[in-house]
Amino acid sequence: MAGLWACWIAAELDHPALPPGDGPLQTMNWLSRIGDGQVPGRDFPVFHGLGVLWLHAPLYFLGGGGAPGLVLTYQGTSAILVVLALAFALRLGWGRRFPAVAVALLAAFALAIAPWTVSRFFLPGHSMIAARAAGGLLAVMLGWWAANRACLRSNVALLAGLLAGWGWFFSNDQGPGTTLGLWLVMAARLRALDGTATPWWRTLPALAGWSAVMVATCAASYVALVAAATLGHPESMLDYYFRAIPANQIWWFGGPPSRFAERWQDLAFFPALWVPCLLWLAAGAAVCRGRRMPGGATGDLAPLFGGWFACGALASLPVLGMLLPHYSAGLVQGVVLAAAMLTGRWWAARAPRETRRVQDLAWLAAAAVAVFSAITLYFIWEWRRTHLPGRRCDDAAQLARVVAAAPPGPTP
Repeated sequence: MAGLWACWIAAELDHPALPPGDGPLQTMNWLSRIGDGQVPGRDFPVFHGLGVLWLHAPLYFLGGGGAPGLVLTYQGTSAILVVLALAFALRLGWGRRFPAVAVALLAAFALAIAPWTVSRFFLPGHSMIAARAAGGLLAVMLGWWAANRACLRSNVALLAGLLAGWGWFFSNDQGPGTTLGLWLVMAARLRALDGTATPWWRTLPALAGWSAVMVATCAASYVALVAAATLGHPESMLDYYFRAIPANQIWWFGGPPSRFAERWQDLAFFPALWVPCLLWLAAGAAVCRGRRMPGGATGDLAPLFGGWFACGALASLPVLGMLLPHYSAGLVQGVVLAAAMLTGRWWAARAPRETRRVQDLAWLAAAAVAVFSAITLYFIWEWRRTHLPGRRCDDAAQLARVVAAAPPGPTP
């Protein structure tokens, strides 16, 4: 993997492929301003979220800035978050650290080299959508893991509120889904602490009170994070997020005042939306029938799966304004994490009888990553040797034509 990353970085930095579009140029503009000493949110607005922008900054500057650094940080940041999410899901389901990391690397590698119809939900090219979706799903998973270890109701509500505030700070368009997913996790944990003997309707007043605590904690932590990131100037950024952006950005909520899809029937023929929903139905059926799986019930996964689905579903609402497949990245990534969690539970149930085979699977995954890396290194080298010189000539000729067609005066 280290060799693959080194060669891939060298290829991208030597001649990055940055397609035209407002998204990549805006992100490069924001990161370049950070390099000039400006503060996001105070000196210039950022509509994707302050947290996800800062997360892309290290690899951007490691790649030297400009188009090379932008290509590197888009791909690298998404890949790191996807591997972390897969490894965490396998670790929670399987209970083994090294095998979980090895299999997560293999799965992420397979997703990266998969056809574009699949890989764009995990490595979407020149976009932050995969990183934003993975951040929200990670927050819900961390909340589920920590809530199951909390014995006090106040700790559960405060933890959910803090993670929800972080979700809004990390990516404002993923914030509503992250908050709803964490609320479902909190409600399930509070119900478990009350005990099944208590009728559910008697717990509603207490749930409403703890929900208020969660919302207040979410708002306070979010404002505190924005204030810290803007060096004490949160008011302009908050006004930009909650008043200016929803008025004209279709990816925010997807509904009014944004425009909807012309026909509701279009959604029925949009595979990027209904295919992951069908897979979620299958995941829900697997949880409900978990008693027939080796190792016993999987009912404790229901709150986590519900939180993941809510997070991805709310984040995919922009398809009501524009039918773009990558808006469903949260739904698709959530299904993959759910499959990883169920697979980990199945392996954990078989581990007492087949420990050696489970360990061999981890080493096999690591070996497969090494083999795939070597093959990829070879193809990158061949591409650089055969195509890169001609590509440089084509780009130089295109630049010459643009300069020749430009009006007199300084070149912008």
